[in-house]
Parts: sequence; structure tokens; C-alpha cells
Amino acid sequence: MDAKPNVLNKILSAVVRRPIFFRACNGTSTDTSDIFGYELPHDSTKYIMFMAVVPRDFKAGSDWELIFNWGGDAANETGSDKSCVIIPRYNTWREGEVIGSPTTLDAIELVIPDGEAANTLHKSTILTIADLQAGDLISMYIRRDGGAGGDTYTGNLFIALPALGKYTADKIGVT
Repeated sequence: MDAKPNVLNKILSAVVRRPIFFRACNGTSTDTSDIFGYELPHDSTKYIMFMAVVPRDFKAGSDWELIFNWGGDAANETGSDKSCVIIPRYNTWREGEVIGSPTTLDAIELVIPDGEAANTLHKSTILTIADLQAGDLISMYIRRDGGAGGDTYTGNLFIALPALGKYTADKIGVT
């Protein structure tokens, strides 16, 4: 006997934020102010990688966003805004398919305003991924491009963990 679809699950959808699995890093582990995370130093190409499985309640056709909290470990008292340049990329892998090449996105500048105190918290959406299906494996990679001309912040970029995966759910109560 076929199960009848729940009408509410067809009508309702919700935006969900879930912690995602931290995978690897060649940055420096730190516990700045008792908050766990990693530092990506200036003039470096240190990186952080995250992994996630797209949950079963993921709404087909919607986007997946990677959101993380960050801050600079030194005050910006320079008379002008400073930027950290990061390079995001991602890869997806679906059951029964061969993994392809990663997609590298345009560089992002995380701005630390003039006069900002050290360890001021910011929250940013770093990448958005489309064309996913429930069950897909996502690998997300963020690298500081400290050698880029636009990376003018000389302090360490602190990335607090966990990061969040944000998506639209269309099946209430299914994870």
C-alpha cells in the first residue's frame, strides 16, 4: 500500500541552519577568547575545509549556503578599512557518479573597518551552491590569499567553528 503524501509537507518549507562537519585545515588551531577556530595568517595560503551531506529534507532546486563567523585578531587602527582576501571553492559528489573537478569561485574580500577592535565578530555567507540533491556530499574549501594585492590586513583572520550550512527544507520533521 502506497503511503499518502503529507499535504503539509508539500505546502510548507522552512529555512534551516545546521552545523557542518569540519574536515581539515593547515591553519593554526586556536581558542581565542575560549572560542574554538583556526587562524589564517597574513601573507599565507592557509586553508580550511568543510564537509557536509545534503540532508534528506533539502528542497530540490534551492541553494546551499556556507556561513561562518570570523574576525581579525588585531585592532585596525590604520586610518582606513583593511581587507582579507579569501578564495572559496567547492566540489560535489553524488552516489553512482564520478567526482569531478572543484569549482573555484571569485575571490571575496572580508572587510575589517578602520577603528575596529581586535576579535570583533562578523558573520558572512561565503559561498552558495546550486543544483544539489538530498544525499549529495559537498566539500567546501576556503583559502586565504595573503599574497594578493587586495589582502591589506596584516593580522590573522580567525574563523570560528562550527560553520553553518543554510538551506530550504521542504519536508518538515525529516532529517
